[in-house]
Amino acid sequence: MTARWLLVALLSGCGGDDDAPVDAGARDAAPPDGSDASTEPAAFWYVQTTIASPEGRTSYLQLVDEIEGRTIGTENAVELPGNARVFVQGNRVFTGSAEEPVLQRWFPQADGSLEPGERISLAALGLSFIPFGNNFISDDKAYLFDGSGGIRVVIWDPAALEIGDQIDLRPLMKPDFLPEIDPGVLRDDLLFVVVQQQDFAGGFFPGIQVAVFNTATDEIEAVIEDERCVGGFSGMALAEDGSIYVFGDNYLVRQWFDDELPPSCLLRIPPDELAFDPAFFVDFNEAAGGLPCTGLFYRGDGKFLTTAMDESLGSVDPRDAPLTFLNEPVSYWVEVDINNLSASRRLDLDAVSPRTGPGFEVGDRQFIQRPEAAFTGNNTLIEIAEDESLIEIFQTTGLITGFGRVEVER
Repeated sequence: MTARWLLVALLSGCGGDDDAPVDAGARDAAPPDGSDASTEPAAFWYVQTTIASPEGRTSYLQLVDEIEGRTIGTENAVELPGNARVFVQGNRVFTGSAEEPVLQRWFPQADGSLEPGERISLAALGLSFIPFGNNFISDDKAYLFDGSGGIRVVIWDPAALEIGDQIDLRPLMKPDFLPEIDPGVLRDDLLFVVVQQQDFAGGFFPGIQVAVFNTATDEIEAVIEDERCVGGFSGMALAEDGSIYVFGDNYLVRQWFDDELPPSCLLRIPPDELAFDPAFFVDFNEAAGGLPCTGLFYRGDGKFLTTAMDESLGSVDPRDAPLTFLNEPVSYWVEVDINNLSASRRLDLDAVSPRTGPGFEVGDRQFIQRPEAAFTGNNTLIEIAEDESLIEIFQTTGLITGFGRVEVER
């Protein structure tokens, strides 16, 4: 088994590239059609789906005014090749290609269409594609994490669509591994990101590594490591009190190949600290009835959603055919209450693919999805209401890899 298929298995399945918070104050002076930017702003829902076929994967991006009680197809969507990246900030929509190093600006229109704007190529920096890991830092600063082309952070200006300075990531490197970084969480001026450390021969760092960036000085502030948990596909969460929670998911399927790995587990970086809390450790396997877990979605008040994988539900052994296993509905949504593990519960939903990824928080609403067969089958977006009821919102095909609100100037 190599690490390459693990990376392929997760590409666009974690939804990590467009989970950055929407900056409601972000505005651009003039859309490309010359319309009056002083008119009353409105908003649409943006929906990105990724669908696999025998020819490969295709992403679809569209704006919709209503989401409840409908089926969302692809006939009104912008078609994007492969595992496209979608980055949204206020009324700014950017797409990045997995097949060429190009960032594309799109302007949401009052009729719900997307008007293509300026493109910028990063080929001169040695990139061959746009990475998934992107964080908006401010109205005019974003970090794009390049772990393969140059082992660096590319700083870019989303307002001017210009490339700026770089941050050297070589201090994060470990022998024989290439650091891969998905979007992280911003606490004041510090950006925390999980660094995935693997090679292409099955090796990996037996722990969790977190890099902390000072976004005021554009420097690495600290590197935090802990070997009580392993993996980093599931990301992290910022809690109300400033605590940062990091989830060790054993890189999705490695627990079936290594009996020495710890359970799926949660670690904590306390508020105002740059170190893991040595007294905090939550065994998610135990909370999920002994099942390994993947994905992390923070609901608030110490409650987390994850998906627990049950190999007895599959038609194949994950040790023999891991990709087939990941495409099947072999996992359950589980809520883990870290303040009262005995109150943890399985959501009353059908089994889903382990590639489901995290949930989506949009304003004060929380959503998860219920894909039957990862990138190829039917899918339903589910809202978790305030009374904990589960409401079916819309139907679609493939994985929902991006979802939220985007502003438009009418």
